This record gives sequence, C-alpha cells and structure tokens, in this order.
Amino acid sequence: MRRPAAPRADGNQCLGPDLGHQNGASTHAGPAQRAYRAAVLGGGVRARLGGTPYALSKFAVEGLSEGLSYEVAPFGIKVTIVEPGPFRTDFAGRSIRWAEPMPEYAPIFAEERERFQAQDGAQPGDPARAAAAILRAVAMDEPPLRLPLGPEAFAGIRATLTQRLADLDELEPWAADTGFR
Repeated sequence: MRRPAAPRADGNQCLGPDLGHQNGASTHAGPAQRAYRAAVLGGGVRARLGGTPYALSKFAVEGLSEGLSYEVAPFGIKVTIVEPGPFRTDFAGRSIRWAEPMPEYAPIFAEERERFQAQDGAQPGDPARAAAAILRAVAMDEPPLRLPLGPEAFAGIRATLTQRLADLDELEPWAADTGFR
C-alpha cells in the first residue's frame, strides 16, 4: 500500500524562504555583499524527530553557503553561517506553522509541538546579544564560516559532530576495503 506523502506546500514553505533567498545571493553575489564584503546566512547541522522539512532546508543552506564561501572569496566576500540555538523570539510561537501529519506520525508531531509550545517565551537566548555577536563576527577580518550562537547550539553541534566522527571511525575498514587489489 502506498502511503500518502506530506503535502508539497509544507516542505516548500521551509525550502522556499531559505533556498530562494540564498540561491539569489549565490547567483548574483550581490552588489551589497561586494560592498560590505560579508554575507550572513542561517544553516544547521542536525535533524530532529518530526522536523525533517526544516532540517532539509537548513542542511541545504549549509551546503549552499559553504560552496558560496569558496565562490565569492576571490571578491573578498566572507560568508558566515549562523547556527542559532533557541532565542526568545516568536519562532516557537505564532510564527511557526505546523503541517498536518499522517496519522502514523501524529504522536511524534504532538510531542514536537508540545516541546515548542513549552519553550515559547522561555528560550534562554537573548536576540539582542545574538545580533551583537553576529555584528562582531561580520566586523572581523577573518570571520568564522560557522557561528554557533547559544550554549544549546554549541553543545548540540558538538554532540552531532562527535557522533558522526565515531560512526565514521567504525566504517573506516569498509572504506579501506573498496579499492582494487
């Protein structure tokens, strides 16, 4: 039996704003970016249960931004990918739009909604301090390619990358065993 796919519009609502804007930046390496020699984009390196479309868009922004950083380097443009944790904005409140999940996934999405609703208005990050950190990074001669903001973002990224390295180490024999003999 074929299962119904998630509505296309739901995925596009995540991809459109992220990739549409970012791709325009890479296609044109905008005059403003050339003048300021900086581009700040939002990305991510981890996925969550119930957040696949969002993770898809953020992973895509991450790859696009890293590639863009190489393409615009000859113009003196530096790219920084901002990877924020939870900040006290309206992101978890009225700004979020939830897709209607397939019945099999309803409990998973219910947990994710509850988690978001519980953090709304209680996020530990201060948006003004995040903005100041971004401005400091943009003012640097050599800004970081990736800028995690908030202890939750830093810890989450570290945990994700540590697990990826452990997984990679386990697969080294497989990788080594694929050459001609």
